[in-house]
Amino acid sequence: MALQTTGAISLADIQGEFGGSNPIGLNEYYSAAAGIPASGAISIGDFYGASASSPFSVFNAVNVESGSAAGYSLYSTKSTTSQAVIGSVGAAGVAIRVMMNTSGVFVYVKEQYTNATSYYYTPANVQTVMTTSEVLAASTNAYTSTSVTEMMLDWSYTTTSSGSGGLGNTTNSSATYNPADGVWQAVAVNQSVGRAFYVQPTADCYETSYKRVYGSVDIWLRGPGKTDTLVHSLDFDVNATATSTTCN
Repeated sequence: MALQTTGAISLADIQGEFGGSNPIGLNEYYSAAAGIPASGAISIGDFYGASASSPFSVFNAVNVESGSAAGYSLYSTKSTTSQAVIGSVGAAGVAIRVMMNTSGVFVYVKEQYTNATSYYYTPANVQTVMTTSEVLAASTNAYTSTSVTEMMLDWSYTTTSSGSGGLGNTTNSSATYNPADGVWQAVAVNQSVGRAFYVQPTADCYETSYKRVYGSVDIWLRGPGKTDTLVHSLDFDVNATATSTTCN
């Protein structure tokens, strides 16, 4: 836990954060954290906001970019015209899953519903077809089950809706856990957290329905000796239109 940013800091506070021996001497703490001198003059004021914990590094292998020239990382759309459009027939969506094992932490993405038109964008802004088979979006081999104990998906989105049907977020069947927005989830080796973002317009009796959900998902990691860290983000845009051609 970081030291306070204002007010009085004692030598005992510094020792409580960084450890050390008695009697306490500030020269024990050269380079103890970012912003603390490596040599020479050192004062208690150098320790405001300092923490013994270090952040996780961001993912070192990224196949799906955070955002793109198109304005999103993941895209799914569908237009359905039929006598009646019900259930998941007219649905579109994207699914995100973050998994941890003994080799590292991995982010996977996929199309949530078959027969939609879905894409992801590479760091070079290349539009690439996405299907219901998972694609490795980002990964790091720096952290494994010994260093990652919890994960969190923190999302926000905007919706546009007319007509019948549903939209928003739902479970990702490929994930071990589907935590709520902004809630930390404890994970063990070979476990994952996930969520899907979807639209499901329905139409009957000449109705036309339109649904759109677009926003972003931030991926956070937590572990011993580390500060809670945002390691990757993905933006998404999902939309669909359903049109009925008859009225029974």
